Amino acid sequence: MLSGPVKGTPFITLIGQIMRQTGRGRIIFTMPGNVKTLFFEDRHITGSSSNDPSDYLGQYLINEGVITLEQFNRAYQAQLETDVRMAQVLQLIGLAPVDKLREAIIAKTVDTAFLVSCWQEGSWEVNDAYPKAVSGVEIGLTVDDLSTHLLKRQEQFARIIQMFRELGDTPNAAIANRDLSNIKKLDLMILNLIAIGKTLRETFTALPVHFYVVARHMIELHRAGFLLPGAGTPLNEMDIFQRLTAASGVSKPQDIEQISADETAKIYRSAHDAMGKKDYWKAAEQFHILCNINPHNVVFKDSLHNAEYHYTLYFYRDILPPAARMKKGIGIGILSDPMEQKILDLMGTNAFSVREIVGYFADKVPEVKLLNILERLIQKKYLVEAK
Repeated sequence: MLSGPVKGTPFITLIGQIMRQTGRGRIIFTMPGNVKTLFFEDRHITGSSSNDPSDYLGQYLINEGVITLEQFNRAYQAQLETDVRMAQVLQLIGLAPVDKLREAIIAKTVDTAFLVSCWQEGSWEVNDAYPKAVSGVEIGLTVDDLSTHLLKRQEQFARIIQMFRELGDTPNAAIANRDLSNIKKLDLMILNLIAIGKTLRETFTALPVHFYVVARHMIELHRAGFLLPGAGTPLNEMDIFQRLTAASGVSKPQDIEQISADETAKIYRSAHDAMGKKDYWKAAEQFHILCNINPHNVVFKDSLHNAEYHYTLYFYRDILPPAARMKKGIGIGILSDPMEQKILDLMGTNAFSVREIVGYFADKVPEVKLLNILERLIQKKYLVEAK
Protein backbone atom coordinates (compact mmCIF):
# COMPACT_ATOMS: atom_id res chain seq x y z
CA MET A 1 0.00 0.00 0.00
CA LEU A 2 1.36 3.42 -0.96
CA SER A 3 1.71 5.88 1.93
CA GLY A 4 3.79 8.76 3.20
CA PRO A 5 3.87 12.14 4.98
CA VAL A 6 1.87 15.10 3.67
CA LYS A 7 4.84 17.43 3.96
CA GLY A 8 7.73 16.99 1.53
CA THR A 9 6.13 16.51 -1.91
CA PRO A 10 4.10 19.24 -3.66
CA PHE A 11 0.43 18.32 -3.51
CA ILE A 12 -0.25 18.19 -7.26
CA THR A 13 2.96 16.24 -7.88
CA LEU A 14 1.87 13.71 -5.25
CA ILE A 15 -1.61 13.28 -6.78
CA GLY A 16 -0.11 12.80 -10.26
CA GLN A 17 2.38 10.18 -9.04
CA ILE A 18 -0.32 8.21 -7.22
CA MET A 19 -2.73 8.15 -10.16
CA ARG A 20 0.02 7.03 -12.55
CA GLN A 21 0.86 4.09 -10.26
CA THR A 22 -2.67 3.04 -9.27
CA GLY A 23 -5.65 2.67 -11.60
CA ARG A 24 -8.44 3.44 -9.14
CA GLY A 25 -9.02 3.86 -5.45
CA ARG A 26 -8.96 6.51 -2.78
CA ILE A 27 -6.26 8.72 -1.27
CA ILE A 28 -6.88 9.13 2.45
CA PHE A 29 -5.29 12.19 4.08
CA THR A 30 -5.13 12.11 7.88
CA MET A 31 -4.26 14.72 10.47
CA PRO A 32 -5.30 14.67 14.18
CA GLY A 33 -9.09 15.03 14.18
CA ASN A 34 -9.22 15.57 10.42
CA VAL A 35 -9.66 12.96 7.67
CA LYS A 36 -10.26 13.88 4.02
CA THR A 37 -10.44 11.55 1.02
CA LEU A 38 -10.12 11.99 -2.73
CA PHE A 39 -11.51 9.24 -5.00
CA PHE A 40 -9.96 8.58 -8.39
CA GLU A 41 -10.34 6.33 -11.41
CA ASP A 42 -8.52 6.23 -14.74
CA ARG A 43 -6.36 9.25 -13.79
CA HIS A 44 -9.38 11.39 -12.93
CA ILE A 45 -10.51 12.68 -9.52
CA THR A 46 -14.14 11.55 -9.22
CA GLY A 47 -15.19 12.85 -5.81
CA SER A 48 -14.27 13.53 -2.21
CA SER A 49 -15.38 12.88 1.35
CA SER A 50 -14.55 14.12 4.84
CA ASN A 51 -15.13 13.26 8.49
CA ASP A 52 -16.09 16.93 9.06
CA PRO A 53 -19.92 17.28 8.96
CA SER A 54 -19.61 20.83 7.60
CA ASP A 55 -18.16 19.19 4.44
CA TYR A 56 -21.07 16.78 3.96
CA LEU A 57 -22.76 17.17 0.60
CA GLY A 58 -26.18 18.18 1.95
CA GLN A 59 -24.69 20.91 4.15
CA TYR A 60 -22.45 22.07 1.31
CA LEU A 61 -25.40 22.35 -1.09
CA ILE A 62 -27.29 24.44 1.48
CA ASN A 63 -24.27 26.72 2.00
CA GLU A 64 -23.87 27.25 -1.74
CA GLY A 65 -27.56 28.01 -2.25
CA VAL A 66 -28.24 24.96 -4.47
CA ILE A 67 -31.00 23.79 -2.10
CA THR A 68 -32.79 25.22 0.93
CA LEU A 69 -32.89 23.69 4.41
CA GLU A 70 -36.51 22.68 3.76
CA GLN A 71 -35.54 20.94 0.51
CA PHE A 72 -32.67 19.21 2.32
CA ASN A 73 -35.12 17.94 4.95
CA ARG A 74 -37.35 16.50 2.19
CA ALA A 75 -34.39 14.88 0.44
CA TYR A 76 -33.04 13.55 3.73
CA GLN A 77 -36.29 11.81 4.59
CA ALA A 78 -36.46 10.35 1.06
CA GLN A 79 -32.86 9.19 1.40
CA LEU A 80 -33.72 7.29 4.57
CA GLU A 81 -36.64 5.59 2.84
CA THR A 82 -34.81 4.69 -0.39
CA ASP A 83 -31.19 4.24 0.83
CA VAL A 84 -29.77 6.03 -2.21
CA ARG A 85 -27.23 8.84 -2.23
CA MET A 86 -28.19 12.45 -1.54
CA ALA A 87 -27.38 13.78 -5.02
CA GLN A 88 -29.45 11.02 -6.65
CA VAL A 89 -32.39 11.76 -4.33
CA LEU A 90 -32.23 15.45 -5.23
CA GLN A 91 -32.43 14.56 -8.90
CA LEU A 92 -35.20 11.97 -8.45
CA ILE A 93 -37.52 14.34 -6.57
CA GLY A 94 -36.66 17.27 -8.83
CA LEU A 95 -34.99 19.58 -6.31
CA ALA A 96 -31.66 20.14 -8.08
CA PRO A 97 -30.63 19.74 -11.74
CA VAL A 98 -27.64 17.53 -12.44
CA ASP A 99 -25.52 20.38 -13.87
CA LYS A 100 -25.89 22.41 -10.65
CA LEU A 101 -25.09 19.34 -8.57
CA ARG A 102 -22.02 18.55 -10.64
CA GLU A 103 -20.81 22.14 -10.37
CA ALA A 104 -21.23 22.11 -6.58
CA ILE A 105 -19.55 18.71 -6.20
CA ILE A 106 -16.56 19.89 -8.24
CA ALA A 107 -16.28 22.98 -6.02
CA LYS A 108 -16.56 20.79 -2.90
CA THR A 109 -13.85 18.44 -4.20
CA VAL A 110 -11.53 21.35 -5.03
CA ASP A 111 -12.14 22.77 -1.54
CA THR A 112 -11.11 19.42 -0.04
CA ALA A 113 -7.94 19.33 -2.14
CA PHE A 114 -7.07 22.95 -1.35
CA LEU A 115 -7.44 22.44 2.41
CA VAL A 116 -5.23 19.34 2.34
CA SER A 117 -2.64 21.18 0.23
CA CYS A 118 -2.35 23.70 3.10
CA TRP A 119 -1.64 21.05 5.76
CA GLN A 120 1.80 21.24 7.30
CA GLU A 121 1.51 17.88 9.06
CA GLY A 122 -0.28 14.59 8.62
CA SER A 123 -0.01 11.56 6.36
CA TRP A 124 -1.58 9.96 3.32
CA GLU A 125 -2.23 6.42 2.15
CA VAL A 126 -3.78 4.85 -0.91
CA ASN A 127 -6.56 2.29 -0.64
CA ASP A 128 -7.68 0.49 -3.78
CA ALA A 129 -11.29 0.20 -2.55
CA TYR A 130 -13.41 2.46 -4.75
CA PRO A 131 -17.13 3.20 -4.32
CA LYS A 132 -18.81 3.68 -7.68
CA ALA A 133 -20.69 7.00 -7.97
CA VAL A 134 -19.27 8.41 -4.76
CA SER A 135 -21.88 11.16 -4.49
CA GLY A 136 -24.45 9.83 -6.93
CA VAL A 137 -23.16 12.25 -9.59
CA GLU A 138 -19.87 11.42 -11.30
CA ILE A 139 -17.29 14.13 -12.01
CA GLY A 140 -13.92 13.77 -13.70
CA LEU A 141 -11.04 16.14 -12.91
CA THR A 142 -7.64 15.53 -14.47
CA VAL A 143 -4.49 16.50 -12.59
CA ASP A 144 -4.20 19.53 -14.88
CA ASP A 145 -7.83 20.50 -14.12
CA LEU A 146 -7.19 20.22 -10.40
CA SER A 147 -3.95 22.19 -10.69
CA THR A 148 -5.78 25.03 -12.47
CA HIS A 149 -8.54 25.09 -9.83
CA LEU A 150 -6.01 25.09 -6.98
CA LEU A 151 -4.08 27.98 -8.51
CA LYS A 152 -7.31 30.01 -8.55
CA ARG A 153 -7.98 29.01 -4.94
CA GLN A 154 -4.49 30.18 -3.93
CA GLU A 155 -5.01 33.53 -5.65
CA GLN A 156 -8.41 33.86 -4.00
CA PHE A 157 -6.97 33.06 -0.58
CA ALA A 158 -4.37 35.79 -0.96
CA ARG A 159 -7.28 38.18 -1.53
CA ILE A 160 -9.06 36.75 1.52
CA ILE A 161 -6.05 37.56 3.71
CA GLN A 162 -5.99 41.10 2.33
CA MET A 163 -9.75 41.41 2.91
CA PHE A 164 -9.36 40.59 6.61
CA ARG A 165 -6.72 43.31 6.93
CA GLU A 166 -9.11 45.83 5.38
CA LEU A 167 -12.24 44.83 7.29
CA GLY A 168 -10.80 44.65 10.80
CA ASP A 169 -12.64 42.53 13.34
CA THR A 170 -15.84 44.62 13.35
CA PRO A 171 -16.77 45.36 9.73
CA ASN A 172 -19.98 47.05 8.66
CA ALA A 173 -22.83 45.31 6.84
CA ALA A 174 -24.19 47.56 4.08
CA ILE A 175 -27.65 46.04 3.69
CA ALA A 176 -29.93 49.07 3.95
CA ASN A 177 -31.97 49.53 0.76
CA ARG A 178 -30.29 46.48 -0.82
CA ASP A 179 -32.21 43.67 -2.51
CA LEU A 180 -31.51 40.53 -0.48
CA SER A 181 -34.20 38.34 -2.04
CA ASN A 182 -31.80 36.26 -4.14
CA ILE A 183 -28.89 36.14 -1.72
CA LYS A 184 -27.64 32.74 -0.53
CA LYS A 185 -28.66 31.63 2.94
CA LEU A 186 -25.09 31.52 4.27
CA ASP A 187 -24.42 35.02 2.90
CA LEU A 188 -27.56 36.30 4.62
CA MET A 189 -26.53 34.67 7.90
CA ILE A 190 -23.11 36.33 7.70
CA LEU A 191 -24.61 39.76 6.96
CA ASN A 192 -27.23 39.46 9.70
CA LEU A 193 -24.65 38.49 12.31
CA ILE A 194 -22.37 41.38 11.31
CA ALA A 195 -25.35 43.78 11.22
CA ILE A 196 -26.28 43.03 14.85
CA GLY A 197 -22.75 43.83 15.97
CA LYS A 198 -20.98 40.48 15.92
CA THR A 199 -17.25 40.56 15.29
CA LEU A 200 -15.73 38.38 12.57
CA ARG A 201 -14.33 36.03 15.21
CA GLU A 202 -17.77 35.71 16.81
CA THR A 203 -19.36 35.16 13.39
CA PHE A 204 -17.03 32.26 12.60
CA THR A 205 -17.91 30.67 15.96
CA ALA A 206 -21.65 31.13 15.42
CA LEU A 207 -21.81 29.38 12.05
CA PRO A 208 -21.69 25.54 11.70
CA VAL A 209 -19.56 25.90 8.57
CA HIS A 210 -15.84 25.52 7.95
CA PHE A 211 -13.84 28.75 8.25
CA TYR A 212 -12.67 28.53 4.64
CA VAL A 213 -16.20 28.28 3.25
CA VAL A 214 -17.30 31.30 5.30
CA ALA A 215 -14.21 33.24 4.17
CA ARG A 216 -14.95 32.47 0.50
CA HIS A 217 -18.48 33.76 0.93
CA MET A 218 -17.21 36.84 2.75
CA ILE A 219 -14.89 37.83 -0.06
CA GLU A 220 -17.78 37.76 -2.53
CA LEU A 221 -19.85 39.89 -0.14
CA HIS A 222 -16.91 42.27 0.22
CA ARG A 223 -16.50 42.48 -3.55
CA ALA A 224 -20.23 43.20 -3.96
CA GLY A 225 -20.10 46.03 -1.41
CA PHE A 226 -22.09 44.26 1.31
CA LEU A 227 -19.13 44.12 3.75
CA LEU A 228 -17.32 47.39 4.42
CA PRO A 229 -14.21 48.21 6.51
CA GLY A 230 -14.74 48.73 10.23
CA ALA A 231 -12.59 48.77 13.35
CA GLY A 232 -10.94 46.20 15.61
CA THR A 233 -7.78 44.13 15.33
CA PRO A 234 -7.93 41.98 12.18
CA LEU A 235 -7.12 38.27 12.14
CA ASN A 236 -3.39 37.76 11.66
CA GLU A 237 -2.00 35.27 9.17
CA MET A 238 -1.12 32.68 11.83
CA ASP A 239 -4.70 32.73 13.14
CA ILE A 240 -6.05 32.49 9.57
CA PHE A 241 -3.95 29.43 8.71
CA GLN A 242 -4.78 27.73 12.02
CA ARG A 243 -8.47 28.16 11.25
CA LEU A 244 -7.92 27.08 7.65
CA THR A 245 -6.32 23.73 8.49
CA ALA A 246 -8.53 22.86 11.48
CA ALA A 247 -11.78 20.91 11.31
CA SER A 248 -14.97 22.93 11.78
CA GLY A 249 -15.70 21.44 15.20
CA VAL A 250 -19.25 20.46 14.23
CA SER A 251 -20.20 17.15 15.84
CA LYS A 252 -20.67 14.17 13.56
CA PRO A 253 -24.14 12.69 12.96
CA GLN A 254 -24.44 8.91 12.80
CA ASP A 255 -26.90 6.10 13.60
CA ILE A 256 -29.60 8.21 11.93
CA GLU A 257 -33.20 7.22 12.60
CA GLN A 258 -36.47 8.21 11.01
CA ILE A 259 -39.10 10.22 12.86
CA SER A 260 -41.43 7.37 13.79
CA ALA A 261 -42.81 7.62 17.32
CA ASP A 262 -46.08 9.56 17.63
CA GLU A 263 -44.72 11.69 20.47
CA THR A 264 -41.58 12.55 18.53
CA ALA A 265 -43.64 13.53 15.49
CA LYS A 266 -45.87 15.69 17.73
CA ILE A 267 -42.86 17.57 19.10
CA TYR A 268 -41.48 17.97 15.58
CA ARG A 269 -44.77 19.52 14.35
CA SER A 270 -44.90 21.77 17.43
CA ALA A 271 -41.38 23.01 16.74
CA HIS A 272 -42.20 23.83 13.13
CA ASP A 273 -45.40 25.60 14.21
CA ALA A 274 -43.33 27.73 16.60
CA MET A 275 -40.90 28.61 13.82
CA GLY A 276 -43.83 29.65 11.62
CA LYS A 277 -45.06 31.96 14.41
CA LYS A 278 -41.50 33.32 14.89
CA ASP A 279 -41.43 32.01 18.47
CA TYR A 280 -37.82 31.01 17.99
CA TRP A 281 -37.00 30.20 21.60
CA LYS A 282 -39.92 27.78 21.89
CA ALA A 283 -38.87 26.19 18.60
CA ALA A 284 -35.29 25.86 19.86
CA GLU A 285 -36.52 24.20 23.07
CA GLN A 286 -38.60 21.72 21.05
CA PHE A 287 -35.78 20.89 18.64
CA HIS A 288 -33.43 20.52 21.62
CA ILE A 289 -35.76 17.87 23.05
CA LEU A 290 -35.71 16.07 19.68
CA CYS A 291 -31.90 16.20 19.62
CA ASN A 292 -31.86 14.62 23.08
CA ILE A 293 -34.17 11.87 21.82
CA ASN A 294 -31.93 11.26 18.81
CA PRO A 295 -28.68 13.28 19.07
CA HIS A 296 -27.41 12.02 15.69
CA ASN A 297 -30.34 13.06 13.50
CA VAL A 298 -29.04 15.68 11.06
CA VAL A 299 -32.50 17.15 10.39
CA PHE A 300 -33.04 17.79 14.11
CA LYS A 301 -29.56 19.29 14.47
CA ASP A 302 -29.87 21.60 11.46
CA SER A 303 -33.34 22.71 12.56
CA LEU A 304 -32.10 23.39 16.10
CA HIS A 305 -29.26 25.53 14.81
CA ASN A 306 -31.67 27.39 12.52
CA ALA A 307 -34.01 28.18 15.44
CA GLU A 308 -31.12 29.26 17.69
CA TYR A 309 -29.69 31.47 14.94
CA HIS A 310 -33.03 33.25 14.50
CA TYR A 311 -33.44 33.69 18.28
CA THR A 312 -29.94 35.20 18.49
CA LEU A 313 -30.83 37.68 15.73
CA TYR A 314 -34.08 38.52 17.52
CA PHE A 315 -32.29 39.25 20.81
CA TYR A 316 -29.58 41.45 19.34
CA ARG A 317 -31.98 43.30 17.04
CA ASP A 318 -35.04 43.74 19.26
CA ILE A 319 -33.68 43.67 22.82
CA LEU A 320 -30.02 44.74 23.08
CA PRO A 321 -27.03 44.71 20.69
CA PRO A 322 -23.77 43.00 21.76
CA ALA A 323 -22.11 46.28 22.81
CA ALA A 324 -25.07 47.51 24.92
CA ARG A 325 -24.25 47.84 28.62
CA MET A 326 -26.50 46.65 31.43
CA LYS A 327 -26.72 47.26 35.15
CA LYS A 328 -28.87 45.97 37.99
CA GLY A 329 -32.45 47.18 38.25
CA ILE A 330 -35.04 47.01 41.03
CA GLY A 331 -36.41 43.62 39.95
CA ILE A 332 -39.87 42.13 40.19
CA GLY A 333 -40.92 38.48 40.32
CA ILE A 334 -39.08 35.30 41.27
CA LEU A 335 -35.71 34.19 39.90
CA SER A 336 -36.42 30.84 38.24
CA ASP A 337 -32.93 29.75 37.13
CA PRO A 338 -29.68 29.52 39.19
CA MET A 339 -27.88 31.22 36.29
CA GLU A 340 -30.03 34.31 36.79
CA GLN A 341 -28.61 34.77 40.29
CA LYS A 342 -25.06 34.06 39.06
CA ILE A 343 -25.38 36.83 36.46
CA LEU A 344 -26.67 39.25 39.09
CA ASP A 345 -23.82 38.27 41.45
CA LEU A 346 -21.36 39.01 38.64
CA MET A 347 -22.92 42.43 37.99
CA GLY A 348 -22.68 43.79 41.51
CA THR A 349 -22.73 47.57 41.20
CA ASN A 350 -20.97 47.51 37.82
CA ALA A 351 -22.21 47.82 34.26
CA PHE A 352 -21.24 45.16 31.71
CA SER A 353 -21.95 44.79 28.00
CA VAL A 354 -23.92 41.83 26.68
CA ARG A 355 -20.72 40.71 24.92
CA GLU A 356 -18.77 40.78 28.20
CA ILE A 357 -21.39 38.73 30.04
CA VAL A 358 -21.58 36.18 27.20
CA GLY A 359 -17.78 35.94 27.20
CA TYR A 360 -17.56 35.50 30.97
CA PHE A 361 -19.91 32.51 30.97
CA ALA A 362 -18.81 31.14 27.56
CA ASP A 363 -17.30 27.95 28.99
CA LYS A 364 -20.41 27.23 31.10
CA VAL A 365 -23.49 28.25 29.09
CA PRO A 366 -24.11 28.39 25.31
CA GLU A 367 -24.65 31.93 24.05
CA VAL A 368 -28.23 31.37 22.90
CA LYS A 369 -29.29 30.03 26.31
CA LEU A 370 -27.54 32.88 28.10
CA LEU A 371 -29.34 35.40 25.90
CA ASN A 372 -32.68 33.85 26.88
CA ILE A 373 -31.73 34.17 30.57
CA LEU A 374 -30.78 37.82 30.00
CA GLU A 375 -34.12 38.39 28.26
CA ARG A 376 -35.97 37.04 31.30
CA LEU A 377 -33.92 39.24 33.66
CA ILE A 378 -34.69 42.27 31.51
CA GLN A 379 -38.40 41.41 31.39
CA LYS A 380 -38.44 41.12 35.22
CA LYS A 381 -36.45 44.39 35.46
CA TYR A 382 -33.56 42.79 37.33
CA LEU A 383 -31.38 44.15 34.53
CA VAL A 384 -31.78 47.48 32.75
CA GLU A 385 -29.80 49.16 30.02
CA ALA A 386 -27.06 51.47 31.33
CA LYS A 387 -27.44 54.60 29.23
